[in-house]
Amino acid sequence: ESVFAAMRLDLAQETAAVPWAAISASGLESLAIPEHVKRVIVAYDKDKAGIHATNRLTARLRSSALQVDTVAPSNGRKDHADED
Repeated sequence: ESVFAAMRLDLAQETAAVPWAAISASGLESLAIPEHVKRVIVAYDKDKAGIHATNRLTARLRSSALQVDTVAPSNGRKDHADED
């Protein structure tokens, strides 16, 4: 949800991705994706709100023919920002 969490994942180096911050679960759910984007990687908080928002966002994006991957926090954590 935060740009700092996205930066911690280091996806930009691996994929030439540009991180966006949705700020909250409701922001994630309503995120608008520019037309030129073909692939989205959703790094979400693994709590009830984050999972729900991610499911709704990925369904909407996939119905628009976008490739969507999701990344959950590792080691049983609920937030990527808490990763070591």
